[in-house]
Amino acid sequence: MKMARLEIPNVSGRTVESIVLYDDPLSGRELTIRFTDETELSVMVGCRQVATVRHFQVKNDQTLFERNEASL
Repeated sequence: MKMARLEIPNVSGRTVESIVLYDDPLSGRELTIRFTDETELSVMVGCRQVATVRHFQVKNDQTLFERNEASL
């Protein structure tokens, strides 16, 4: 059986600055990986077992989206 898979090639080669796991009782868990180039990869897992991945850039506390969202 082939499993669903989501690859994120645009983060390849980036240097990780920090990794944070949030646990929100209303929206579920979110894993955020911040890179040294001021972009972030966010993986949210909700109670319906849906993973949503966003890769974005944050400058001056404003989020500037760099890539499209993808879900499994």
